Amino acid sequence: LKGKHSSGSDFRMESRCIRRDSSEFPAELTLKVVHIGDSMAGYVIVRDISSEYTVSEENANLRERLNHAQTMETVGHLAGGISHSFNNVITGILCNLNLAEIDASEQQASLIRKTAGAVDRARCFARQLLSMSRKSPLIFEPADVRAIIEDVEMFANLTFDRRIKITVDIPGRLQGAMADAASIHNLILNLCVNARD
Repeated sequence: LKGKHSSGSDFRMESRCIRRDSSEFPAELTLKVVHIGDSMAGYVIVRDISSEYTVSEENANLRERLNHAQTMETVGHLAGGISHSFNNVITGILCNLNLAEIDASEQQASLIRKTAGAVDRARCFARQLLSMSRKSPLIFEPADVRAIIEDVEMFANLTFDRRIKITVDIPGRLQGAMADAASIHNLILNLCVNARD
């Protein structure tokens, strides 16, 4: 310390200290150097800074949450733009399918209707992404709950681990509901994902 600290100057550092009960705590150590005649002496002040560490950790957590929220907002804007373009493409496909069904045979018309149903569900997903990114109100309309469940089952069978057995028990006379079909689909799928995990 000689040559670096004059009389009355302070030297501070942070360290871990031990209380009488043997528990550790973060502390700020302040060394005060004084000259007494030709001799140099010093004393140390130990200050518990546990509360400051707690505040610092809370601030770090808040910053992390803020950064995550900003990232999710950016992703939401990006998803909204993609969904809007995707929805436009799907609308064109549905229009062409409806035109194709006019002159199709019964067998062809049946395949076209199934295809149109799958495309329409994809449009529901795109609409849900739009509603999430723009915070727009959900659209409540007659929804075929059975078709939604069957679609989730098909998706789960295609994407989940083959070792997982999926059993679906749908009542014979399952009624429809006034609901946002995409939200119902997402809700059931989330339950399946949670059960898988």
